[in-house]
Amino acid sequence: MKENTDTLIHTIITYTKLLKQSDTPSVATWQPAFIERCIDWCVFIESELTVLKEDEVAYVLQRAKDQSPLPIPPLSTLLDALHSLFKLLLQNVYMSHTLYLYILEHYQFLTHPESDILIKDLTSISRKIATENILKLMLDELK
Repeated sequence: MKENTDTLIHTIITYTKLLKQSDTPSVATWQPAFIERCIDWCVFIESELTVLKEDEVAYVLQRAKDQSPLPIPPLSTLLDALHSLFKLLLQNVYMSHTLYLYILEHYQFLTHPESDILIKDLTSISRKIATENILKLMLDELK
């Protein structure tokens, strides 16, 4: 158990760093092969946390928080790690066309078995952007 726990803690910390980088221009250099590794990390986190007892999950999260220089995402994000990562990447304007297509082709999650999750997420993202644009225009009018 100790080795698996240490690996899980390390993977959660790596995932936390990955989420932070997913919102930066560095995504422009990412390749599908790197995303495949990220998928493995996400599935590992989701599956390992799902089988742990509540007190073991608390222990793992606390150890990860103690060791990470960044704030660890909430448990709900970790249990939906791949979907959270992909949704964040879809919002990054620096992502390459190749990577964008790769993510669209692989936008399936164990945590969201419905087939229209991509449409739901893209609609949600576009609504958020539209709302931000309207609010920006309103603020500009007030100036």
